[in-house]
Amino acid sequence: VGSEMCIRDRCGPACHEAAFDDPRRSGRAAAEPLSPKSTDLSDPVPAGGWRGFRWTRLALGAWVFATLALCVYLPALDGPFVSDDLFTIPENAYVTQGDGASVLAVLHPTGAATRVTTNYSPVQLLAHMAEWRFFGADTRGYHVVNVLVHVVGSLLLVLLLARSGISEAWAWAAGAVFLLHPANVEAVAW
Repeated sequence: VGSEMCIRDRCGPACHEAAFDDPRRSGRAAAEPLSPKSTDLSDPVPAGGWRGFRWTRLALGAWVFATLALCVYLPALDGPFVSDDLFTIPENAYVTQGDGASVLAVLHPTGAATRVTTNYSPVQLLAHMAEWRFFGADTRGYHVVNVLVHVVGSLLLVLLLARSGISEAWAWAAGAVFLLHPANVEAVAW
């Protein structure tokens, strides 16, 4: 009882009620769940919470992340195809033709398209087919897509961290570090 009074005196009644609605501590059944599941997305974010995550902040964060990433990777946007890109994209008839037969060949795990790229990666090759349709041999489009995919990955990291109980500020900070860390240059710029 002495520690309950101490907590009540320091935190106020709202804190006391939240702390002692736990039936394990008070010996009685709680009137409500300890962490109510609010579906109102306009609620402020509880410390380390997911349910009240502000989606307007996520949209603003997406815009900020996209702007930052495009600024950081701007010098790489005009870079040419390099290394395995050459035989995976412009020299790969399955990607450049992009017809129905090519799609089926890419989806076949032991087919000719797999032997051309030396690995079975249908999602990657289908994405390259779509990019070839839109951008042809202009590498800027491919690099912009890579940057945007990296932005989406960084935002998903923010959401994952917020869902796992990390405060929103730390989740955004970690997402920004992942977005801008030099170790990701190869995956994004090449």
